[in-house]
Amino acid sequence: MRITEVSTPGTAKEFIGLTARLYKNDPHWIEPLHSDIEAVFNPELNNFFNHGSCTRWILVDESGTCIGRVAAFINTKKA
Repeated sequence: MRITEVSTPGTAKEFIGLTARLYKNDPHWIEPLHSDIEAVFNPELNNFFNHGSCTRWILVDESGTCIGRVAAFINTKKA
């Protein structure tokens, strides 16, 4: 397995699409709008980035399939 920082459109797509694959058979799961998720990580749309930063990673298995995701936020007002 390897952990990869989300730094390309492809890794961003993997980050966002993971939950759809994980929960595709759950009849109670409602997929959030991709635009809403993307807005959280967009400095132009999220005021948090005025005083903080964020990094995202995906976890990829040996076959190249994304099997996990993590996002870490740093609030420089509180650090």
